[in-house]
Amino acid sequence: MTRHLFLHELLSQWRKGLLICGGMMVAFSVALLFAWMVSDGRDGLLGAFLTILLSGLFFVYSISQTFSCLRTKQGRISFFMLPASLRAKFGVRILLHTLGAGLAILLSFTVAERLLVLLLTFFDFEVVSPWGALVESFESFFRLPHVEGHINALGVISQVGTVTNFLFVCSANLLGSVCFRKHSFVQTQCILFLLFTGFVFLMGVYVGLHPQTRLVTDDVVVAFSSFFIFLELLATVACLWGCWRWFGRLQVIPRSHLKIFSL
Repeated sequence: MTRHLFLHELLSQWRKGLLICGGMMVAFSVALLFAWMVSDGRDGLLGAFLTILLSGLFFVYSISQTFSCLRTKQGRISFFMLPASLRAKFGVRILLHTLGAGLAILLSFTVAERLLVLLLTFFDFEVVSPWGALVESFESFFRLPHVEGHINALGVISQVGTVTNFLFVCSANLLGSVCFRKHSFVQTQCILFLLFTGFVFLMGVYVGLHPQTRLVTDDVVVAFSSFFIFLELLATVACLWGCWRWFGRLQVIPRSHLKIFSL
């Protein structure tokens, strides 16, 4: 049943998927062409950086559209009338907008990169493919940082923090896709910006009330970063749980949001 539901969702969105892939191909082509013009084709680092940036943006946007089919009354009726359990519907939508988005990004970038390389080679321009820089960037990121033969705690905290930041942003956008019926991506980013600003303000107040923390040492940075990572992990779990609870309570006529987390 889950397989048939996945095929149904995939076939019902193939036009939209092709348009999105076409847009991603154009964006990757422009970014790679800009990187080639800036570096004169000698370096693929800028192209790799822009590729990672655009890929992350596209991936987060795809997650924010996971439950876009529930934005209209007719869409909710059609979706909830499908012969499958809520868990299957929930999992299929997430799988389609995570794994499917990742494959679409990889395909779009590969086609854009190959077309650009062929075009520039046809005009006898020297071009360095960003694939090597991309592989090197990922290898260096997942490699444990060492300083004088010992593992660098700050480097490990930075790596873990980057992963938890991305997971939290993805989970928050997934929750936003259920909560907001219009412009879920924009509204979620605005809320995340306000939360980040509030957290920075509270941290500034804490540092102001505790002068000893103004001493920026490795131990202080590790302690604050670990606390922030712990908060992000809790927030990620809360967003995922809230998304499932909201989705399970969402009907054709939504219930009061005040009762959405009631047991």
